[in-house]
Amino acid sequence: MCSFFCRKSEEFRHKTPAVGEKCKNKVKYPQSRRNRKVENGANYKVRGTVLYALMPKEVDHHSSQEMKLGIAEARGKRKVTRLVFDFSKTDFMDSSGIGMILGRYKEMAAVGGEVFVKDASPRVKKILEMSGIYRIIQSWDGQNEERGR
Repeated sequence: MCSFFCRKSEEFRHKTPAVGEKCKNKVKYPQSRRNRKVENGANYKVRGTVLYALMPKEVDHHSSQEMKLGIAEARGKRKVTRLVFDFSKTDFMDSSGIGMILGRYKEMAAVGGEVFVKDASPRVKKILEMSGIYRIIQSWDGQNEERGR
C-alpha cells in the first residue's frame, strides 16, 4: 500500500504503484520557516515568549489541522509562555476551530502558559462566546504584551 494520503480518492492508503513507478497523487507538505506561513493563510510569529498565531480567513477542519501543526512547530523551536490567536482576518470559524483552540489551551495550561484572543470580529466573537471560550481565555491587549517580556 502507498503510505501517502491520496487526494484523488480521499483514502489514506491506495493501491501501490508498480515497481519503478512513483505515486501520482502527491501531497504538498507545509514548509518549515521561522515565521511560518502555510497554504491556509495562517502566519506564526514569536516575540520574546509570546507566540502570535494569525488565523486564516476561514477556520475549518483543514485549516485547524494546519494551525495545530504550525503552532506545535513554533512552540518546539522556542520557549513560549503565551499564545495569542489573532482573528483580525477571520470571517468564518466552525466547531473544529473551537476544538483546536481548546486543545492549544490544554497544552499551554499544562506548562503554565496562557492563551489569548485578539481582534475577533463580531461574528467570530459571538461564536467564541457561545462556545464558552471566554470563560477560560482572555482578550489580548497591549498591557498583556508588556507582562510577557
